[in-house]
Amino acid sequence: ESDVRDVLNSAYSPLAGGNFYGGRYQKVSEYMADAANGASITGYDGDIVNFRSSPNGGTSEIYKEPYYVIQRANKVLENLGLVTSSTATNESYAGQAKFLRAISHFELVRLFAQPFGFTPTNTHPGIVIKTISELELGRARNTVDEVYTAVLNDLRDAQNLLPATNGIYPTKWAAKGYLSKVFFQMNKFDSAYKYANEVITGSTAVFDVSASYITSR
Repeated sequence: ESDVRDVLNSAYSPLAGGNFYGGRYQKVSEYMADAANGASITGYDGDIVNFRSSPNGGTSEIYKEPYYVIQRANKVLENLGLVTSSTATNESYAGQAKFLRAISHFELVRLFAQPFGFTPTNTHPGIVIKTISELELGRARNTVDEVYTAVLNDLRDAQNLLPATNGIYPTKWAAKGYLSKVFFQMNKFDSAYKYANEVITGSTAVFDVSASYITSR
């Protein structure tokens, strides 16, 4: 069980690393949203601004890092039988792994595919969905519809498995918050509102409405 815990904890390192949520994802998203003066940006960042992909450049790391998270999450899910100390611990590990896998697939498909709704049935190419830890050579890209379905399924499972409080780790409220974000990305605003409202009214999270916060934004 301790090995499973260690693998799960190790999934948070690339998640928070500089090439994923630790900063690069946010910067690349801004570049691709045309929120920067591209004429003055060169090098690896210039590749991003101009929608060029280079295996030796800045795009490779941001593609690989989420898959490190996914691979470790899959390893945890494949070894849940070793987590026998309590049902609550087993469910927490399963919920965390599904949460991590979901948000990694979600951010990958947002960066490396056309958006949801680009084609009427969302059958345009998405990214490869990984649900096992073993290497799978020659896998074709799943459709965007398949990726979003997988993300929603994992997040729904996570909200049911994760506790309401979980220390520094994800909770069911985190899963609900991401469900709201995913549905918003899909332009399904009723569902986005539903899950966002559940977090606002049911969790202990509060909005920061201080003048200093608003001013700094």
